[in-house]
Amino acid sequence: MAAIWFPQAGIFYLAPMETWNPDWQRFETMDAATWEGLIARELKGGDPESLLWPIEPGITGRPFYLSADADVPGPLAGHASTGWQILEEIPVSGDAVQANTLALEALTQGAEAIHFTEVRPEQVARLLDGILPEVAPVYWTPAADIPPDRILEALSAFMDGDGVWRDSANITGGWLSVLPDGQPVIPARGFLRWEILHAESGPSALPAAQLSENLQRIHQAVEMDPGLRNAGYPAVIRLEIGDQLLTEVARLRAWRILWAHYLASWGLTDAWPCRVHARVRCGDAQPWEDTMIAATTRGLAAVLGGADLISILPPGQAPAPTARRLARNVQHLMREEARLHLVRDPMAGSYAVESLSHQIAGSAWDRFSP
Repeated sequence: MAAIWFPQAGIFYLAPMETWNPDWQRFETMDAATWEGLIARELKGGDPESLLWPIEPGITGRPFYLSADADVPGPLAGHASTGWQILEEIPVSGDAVQANTLALEALTQGAEAIHFTEVRPEQVARLLDGILPEVAPVYWTPAADIPPDRILEALSAFMDGDGVWRDSANITGGWLSVLPDGQPVIPARGFLRWEILHAESGPSALPAAQLSENLQRIHQAVEMDPGLRNAGYPAVIRLEIGDQLLTEVARLRAWRILWAHYLASWGLTDAWPCRVHARVRCGDAQPWEDTMIAATTRGLAAVLGGADLISILPPGQAPAPTARRLARNVQHLMREEARLHLVRDPMAGSYAVESLSHQIAGSAWDRFSP
């Protein structure tokens, strides 16, 4: 459908796209020399090569492309839409009552999932008070000195023998904790949806190296428990989003390419999903107004890159209730005002992003050694 605006009537008319057949021959073509001349003119005689930006050794970002560069692979096949889940992170520390209050407040104000961090087993029951996990998934990261299976045992106490949540029809939830090297994967049997976060990395200082390391850790976990890929529990990777917008977008897209290639190499195409948790955390040194501008830009990168879950941490200098509301509303604005969740792979067809995505994915795969 194409929207046509009739200002006199003050209405939009939705016309079928099939009725619009432009005559592409009327559009002027341009040879490479003319295109490069226009770029040089805009640069006032500067060198177009000065616009290139290095990402890491062997990977370079370019803002302009020629027809000879059109061999970049096409959009990501089967790439999910940019619909994402608004995730609220709540540190528990020693106050489960306050953490539960914050969780219930977040859920009533638009959060769609809760991630409790620094959790101890004896706090699980209090944290879940008033929360329906089949409506709002709850994710968990244990305190540093608590083995993950202790939290799992505490959660299992709320299940009956058939693996059904005692007070609800279905339990959904997840495991968002980094899997240390050498630690076996703990299958959460009895839960209808469970996810295990295998790896995470910070902002894209060395995106290919980081993604390759994350894939390596996931592969090591699979080698330790070959049944993991068939258990039905999606993998989750957490990526900290930095301020290099196009690089961050390309890094998230590159992970999709890398993961698809990994599954295909083991004959598991589309058999084991991997969800991307994009985490936005800005510094607290600047005023909170500036922090939220940076958070919005990073959140946009997460959306354009196709993240499945996005958590934006509240700015430290704003009052606590206001800070959480501001951080949460960034995602509401991206969804309800900008309507970013309605576009499927919005960066598809951008040569700069497509090229960078495949460069990062290819370099990461070359580094990967199963």
